[in-house]
Amino acid sequence: DATGITYKAIQRGNNRLVSLKIYRSAVMRDVDYATRLVSELKKVSKIKHPNIKRVYAVGKAEGRTYVAMEWIDGKSLHYLLEQRGKIPPMEALAVIFTTTKALQNAWEEAEVTHGDLRPSNIVIDQETGQPKISGFGLVSKTNENILNITSSGQLAPFYIAPEQVLSERS
Repeated sequence: DATGITYKAIQRGNNRLVSLKIYRSAVMRDVDYATRLVSELKKVSKIKHPNIKRVYAVGKAEGRTYVAMEWIDGKSLHYLLEQRGKIPPMEALAVIFTTTKALQNAWEEAEVTHGDLRPSNIVIDQETGQPKISGFGLVSKTNENILNITSSGQLAPFYIAPEQVLSERS
């Protein structure tokens, strides 16, 4: 991930496995982006849905921004597509239905849109077989040059929602 490095860790106090993402300093130098990212992650932390990867904590330690998230033992949809070549239609429909319901819940519960939904941000939980959406935290609307954003790794150009490209930029 171009924005940071993610580790498998144990969260103290709760004694639970987490994905601990530590953002790259270069990414967080953009104060406006960093502020919007942290604000969005805090909104996402309010969402409690079985098909959305939970955000447990957002903060700073030793000058580095981090987010502690639910650990999911599974593979991304991107990985599974690369391995299998395709997914059976009924399985694909189940993933689509489940993820769209989760996205609807994210909006209803916290007024959060994903901003970068793509196969690598959908993880199939190995234990339950259920999809979980990850990768929340990108700002809902871009207000910078779209080419700068995609080259920075903040968005994937092939999965950008049209409204992100076409919306008015302030």
